[in-house]
Amino acid sequence: MKTAKSGRFLCQARKKFARSQYVIQASGDKHLKDCIGNLRKTSGSNYVLYDNGADPKNRKDDQEVRAELMSIDAYNQRDHEIWRRRFDIIIPGNESRPFKPLKPAEGIKNSYKSGERLDVILFNDKRPVWDPKTKNFKLPFNGKAKVASAKNIQIVSKR
Repeated sequence: MKTAKSGRFLCQARKKFARSQYVIQASGDKHLKDCIGNLRKTSGSNYVLYDNGADPKNRKDDQEVRAELMSIDAYNQRDHEIWRRRFDIIIPGNESRPFKPLKPAEGIKNSYKSGERLDVILFNDKRPVWDPKTKNFKLPFNGKAKVASAKNIQIVSKR
């Protein structure tokens, strides 16, 4: 990913092995030394973004347990006779303590849904508006998306 104006490199994500796991790096280098996080498919269509700490199952005594930075739930929803892909995103709040679960059931998503931790910020995808002229759903990108695609989404705060 590069900035639009200067073209300066920001970060890259690449698939790790053949699994549904992506490594996010701060440089274009292929080595994992500059890893800033991992996006991992946990179950079904749920993804979790972790920092570069150790997996609780495989960590050594002196290693810090990884923190969950974000949970992404993707699901299908019927809207005007059309099935659309929807997204719900949960991130820790600014003042909250880190989510460092030792078991998958203690993660950010389950902690929020059970009411145990409410210090989170919720986002979801912005719903497109039906345009009767073109008989399509439209989502204004204000020139940021050059080509129409079902994969183009906007994330907004859920209030």
